[in-house]
Amino acid sequence: PNRSMELNRCLYNTIVEEPSNARAIAYLINKTGAKHMCVTGQPLGDECEDCRKTNFWDIYTTHFTDCGKPHSCSIESSPYFKFTGPRRLCTRLFGAWHTARQSLEHKWWGSTELSFNTSLYYPKTTKGHCFKKGGYVGMKFPHDLDEAWI
Repeated sequence: PNRSMELNRCLYNTIVEEPSNARAIAYLINKTGAKHMCVTGQPLGDECEDCRKTNFWDIYTTHFTDCGKPHSCSIESSPYFKFTGPRRLCTRLFGAWHTARQSLEHKWWGSTELSFNTSLYYPKTTKGHCFKKGGYVGMKFPHDLDEAWI
């Protein structure tokens, strides 16, 4: 009881949101009646923390909400994907997701030369898991893997 702590939303389960996200603020206005605030509920007179400017290496976990899902393979059509500026963090997080998937596949298959690694659709970010916008290459699971383990 009474043993809770609020974690920094930019470091834990970050969604790389804008500091004064209109959708979140509309919800808070309806809930609290305040008209000008940060997504955290602080008055706009306070400086709102901009999660888009968080150092990639400081982030513990992410939630792909505003950035979109890595398996959507829609990098060039998303306003959140930039290779410079505040939204470059989404690109880095997508790259980390695809790197984690690639690492698991290498562990399962023991090979660094998987058949789909030749994709030219943002290969540094997607590691060959996307062959076009919306064209996700599903993961191949080992036949002997116990599905209950997943």
